[in-house]
Amino acid sequence: MEIALHLRNPDNKGDLPKVSNHLMDFYDQAFVGKEDLEKKSHSFNRVYVGDEFCSNRIPSLAEMKHFFSFAEEKNLNITLLTPVLTDEGIAKCSPLFEYLEKKHPETEVVVNDLGVLFYLKRNYPLFRLSAGRLFNKGFKDPRLSSNEKSSSISQEADELLNYSTFDHPDFQEKMAELSVTRLERDLLPYGNDVGEITGSDFKTSVYFPFGYVTSGRVCWTASFKQKIGERFVIPVKCPRPCNGMTLELKHKNFSFPLIQNGNTIFYLYTSSMLSYLLKRADHENLRLVYQGFIFGKEC
Repeated sequence: MEIALHLRNPDNKGDLPKVSNHLMDFYDQAFVGKEDLEKKSHSFNRVYVGDEFCSNRIPSLAEMKHFFSFAEEKNLNITLLTPVLTDEGIAKCSPLFEYLEKKHPETEVVVNDLGVLFYLKRNYPLFRLSAGRLFNKGFKDPRLSSNEKSSSISQEADELLNYSTFDHPDFQEKMAELSVTRLERDLLPYGNDVGEITGSDFKTSVYFPFGYVTSGRVCWTASFKQKIGERFVIPVKCPRPCNGMTLELKHKNFSFPLIQNGNTIFYLYTSSMLSYLLKRADHENLRLVYQGFIFGKEC
């Protein structure tokens, strides 16, 4: 099992040894495997920087240099997360790509749209490419009341709840053709398994303790301080309220906890899902990406 940590702010690097304690902020009771995670979290060897969902959370060149200096000092590897990017967004990220190519030509980059993937393949052929979670479509509607009852209705229902895009041979074949070597995924909220992808030729990363439900370009939280007529319009410069604000979303029909951070809605794994993931990670050499540092306990 490999442990990687997602950091949005270079100043958070002092929190790195605190994964297991920080994880307890999201759970009322200890979960099976906490002690094992405590041991392994002290030997993490990779940091994720950047963001999958919002181009406004991509690090500046100065921040990236800070991250890279820290990684070199601690002998850590770096993975850069990128969201869906327009041509303008790709141009803004190009200095980061140039810097990473100069410092480490085989840097791992997570892509979430084909345009970025083709751009990187053409201009930075040595980058190691991973397919991000936005490529991976699966059933995550929080209004389904009973996954056990629904999955027993038919084989089709079971496949709906347990399988996602990454599990399909055609998708795997296309990703291999495009030189993608790793797939980044969540535990499906109604699923019984991580999926069958670990039996393929791809390496696998699984994020915890949150999976994502949905995301979009227009950010609700970024509109809070805008004038009424300007709300839900993509701002020229975002104030990034998501850095200090996380919202808990509640409804009587939700089957699991939901939170919103920035333009994305996430769900919290149950303690049994998390325990299952830790056990499987040991046996199948998964990379676990801890994303809890980008959220706060209070919502």
